[in-house]
Amino acid sequence: MASGDGSSLIRLTGQREFDLYALSLERGPNFEPLEMVSAYKLGRGSACGCILFDPQRTGFSTLTLRRRVDHRWILVDESDGFANPEIALDHIGTRMLSGSC
Repeated sequence: MASGDGSSLIRLTGQREFDLYALSLERGPNFEPLEMVSAYKLGRGSACGCILFDPQRTGFSTLTLRRRVDHRWILVDESDGFANPEIALDHIGTRMLSGSC
């Protein structure tokens, strides 16, 4: 999974950094009524994702973004229905490391 240069390691990143990437989303970084739990970035920044909590349904959802060749961020996956943040993080990791992402 990890390469020698660390380019495929998933690292925790700050909400402010993820919000900058999320500016490219149609709704921007406004996730209301969902609350951001944590955000992650792949190695040198070719993909990122976040875990969101829905207080009304008491469930977790995810967003995964990938940076295109022109450096624009695009949404590649939006999923929900996760029972806990650990399962959601596994999903994000799979999507970020996937070649189809």
